[in-house]
Amino acid sequence: MLSKLQIRSCNYLFILTLFLLSNSIQAQGIFQGDSLSLGDGTVYTWVQIDGQGVPEAIGVTLTETVFSNLPSGAGQFSLDLPDVASDSLFIHILFDWNPQGHPPNNIYGLPHFDFHFFIITEEERTAIPQGVDTFTVAAEYIPQDYRSIDDPPFSVSGMGVHWIDSLSSEWQGETFTETVIYGFYQGDMVFVEPMITVDYFQTNPNVTLKVKQPQSYQKEGYYPTNYSIEYDAAEQEYNIFIKDFVFSGAATTIEEELNNPKEFYLTQNFPNPFNPTTIVQYAVSSRQFVTLKVYDVLGNEIATLVNEEKPVGSYEVEFNGKGLTSGIYFYILQVGSFVETKKMVLIK
Repeated sequence: MLSKLQIRSCNYLFILTLFLLSNSIQAQGIFQGDSLSLGDGTVYTWVQIDGQGVPEAIGVTLTETVFSNLPSGAGQFSLDLPDVASDSLFIHILFDWNPQGHPPNNIYGLPHFDFHFFIITEEERTAIPQGVDTFTVAAEYIPQDYRSIDDPPFSVSGMGVHWIDSLSSEWQGETFTETVIYGFYQGDMVFVEPMITVDYFQTNPNVTLKVKQPQSYQKEGYYPTNYSIEYDAAEQEYNIFIKDFVFSGAATTIEEELNNPKEFYLTQNFPNPFNPTTIVQYAVSSRQFVTLKVYDVLGNEIATLVNEEKPVGSYEVEFNGKGLTSGIYFYILQVGSFVETKKMVLIK
């Protein structure tokens, strides 16, 4: 019979092996796109796909030295994504450096970067003119609480009309740090845009945040439900990437896709780091018995979040770390032969 210590060691090795294996497999599916020099560093795009060619993450990396000797003037650069990103619809990233911010200056007047993830071609983007956009965006294509930043909607040359989350913190009287903007032109969605201040980057964040979803999308493809801002101390670089994609058919709604997922998956908890609660989302593509458990770094089982048969659908569950010490924890989803492990960070 195994002792408690042996069992814990086995659990820990099991978790660690799964986590390292997962990371190793993911690393094999990373493809780099365009790059450019900025400040004393480098900016480059990349895409991570799984074994079936489905996008897992689409992002931009800034080396830490980018923040040394940044130019005093604004800059705008178009960076292609590798071709493997096309299944997600995203084609290129328009990367902006705004040392004085941009209008409205009382909200977005701080030095920051714009990362426009475009789903139209470079040729289509550059043909977008400046001026009032008289086309109406159908309500089902607009995320809840989003509104045009201008009234009437005004198209920025080479970009489109910017739609902001009216409930985001900077529109509630707080200092702007990060936000997500949607872009439309002539009624069609053209980009998703994380905007992040230099001051926020300097905090070396490691967070996963929601990308609010519309009721439905106009084009068939994979769309992100979350995005992350991560500082990698070992590589001395910052990664900004959209992830946790759901597939939307041209005639289906996001709600229908979430209720009828085509595969099993486990998303990164959000917020992350967290204190004391966080949300974990997972999907079941066929009726199965599901377990979702949380472990500490020693392999001790901390909590059982799910332990029952589940029908097809997407789910979310809250984990409360009250009473636990700060540190790294692992959560494991097992659905039949499908097993996936992710880590979360509790900071108090």
